[in-house]
Amino acid sequence: MRPTVTTGDLALPAQPATRETFAAFGKVLTSGDRTYLGRRGRVLVAFDERKTGPRRVTDLVRYPEARRVVLSVGRSPMWVVVLADGGSPEPVPAAFLVPGGTGLVIEAGVWHAGPVPLADTTLCELLEAVGPSDRFDRRSVLELLGAPAARVLLPEDPGSGGGALDLATPNAVLLDASLHGRLRLGCLVLDALEAPEASTLESELAQAIEGLRAMWGHVTDLGEIPGIGVGRDLYREVGLDGERYPPRAESLLAHVLAGHDVPREGTLARTLALVALRTRVPVAAYDAGALGEQVLVRTGSPGEDFDGVEGRRVVVEGRPVLCDGGGPFGSPVADARRSAAGASARRILVVLYLPSGVDDATVGGWLDTAEKTLLAHVGGRAAGRLIVG
Repeated sequence: MRPTVTTGDLALPAQPATRETFAAFGKVLTSGDRTYLGRRGRVLVAFDERKTGPRRVTDLVRYPEARRVVLSVGRSPMWVVVLADGGSPEPVPAAFLVPGGTGLVIEAGVWHAGPVPLADTTLCELLEAVGPSDRFDRRSVLELLGAPAARVLLPEDPGSGGGALDLATPNAVLLDASLHGRLRLGCLVLDALEAPEASTLESELAQAIEGLRAMWGHVTDLGEIPGIGVGRDLYREVGLDGERYPPRAESLLAHVLAGHDVPREGTLARTLALVALRTRVPVAAYDAGALGEQVLVRTGSPGEDFDGVEGRRVVVEGRPVLCDGGGPFGSPVADARRSAAGASARRILVVLYLPSGVDDATVGGWLDTAEKTLLAHVGGRAAGRLIVG
């Protein structure tokens, strides 16, 4: 089995810090605001030169008994990562972008990193201390959240540049923290595609379909078939309606068990169907040449949609979506026309959509099956793989 690289950083798209969005963690201070300090103890005041830094967070701190106030003396915006100390078994961190000239009051007990300016500046910090002013706790993101680090994404991230998607690049595919523990992706890139002259695709498809019909043609519940439960578990974890939108592999299997052939949509599509019939897990392919250099997996925003491959608008609000700098391009349910891997595609991204409980070895086995099948019938070479989540 080929070695599989696993990436685990959580993606935290930075949202604007406002009174409403930051209320669970403290206060936002803008011009004219007032706040009282020192009622419970002393106030430590510090002016520090602060340099900008990498937007990758590996540790969080909290002051159990002290409020922390941070004000930017200059006009540089700041970012901050926060995690409420609510005792939740699945805490979700958040990242905020704080405008220049704005301050933050971080309540006692809130885990946080930063604020960190986006340009070198001076920060004024006030710490309302009860007891020793240096009393704080520090824990790793791995310990608190089960991920090696969290990466703060600004509005222009990800994939806004002109580079090509390369799975060997650190954090080429990032999973939003809201989907951590609910979704895994098996990712594979194939390069230099060119269908071999002596492909046995049609005979292998016919053999796979015949074997499935012989073994499972009698079942009334497709959930009895190994692999089908993977798609159903995924749908339950991410809140998708499996009755209205059956998982891709389940829908294809129901189609062939009912006596129909795999739709004739080209060699790549039929090869991908063979992968789905062999693994029976949700799988999709995208034209990697049409994508940006980084992919973010997040939950669709209110009202968000895209132009689907069948010419209809696909609503992705509240659903997991794959995005690059051009917006959403794929999901477990449907994919965008702009990312469709057609006959002209020479570099493709193959994605297995999986629930969180599937282990690395199992995902690696399915990726092996996908890679071997695709290389045999669409040619090319393997150019990288990742397990995300």
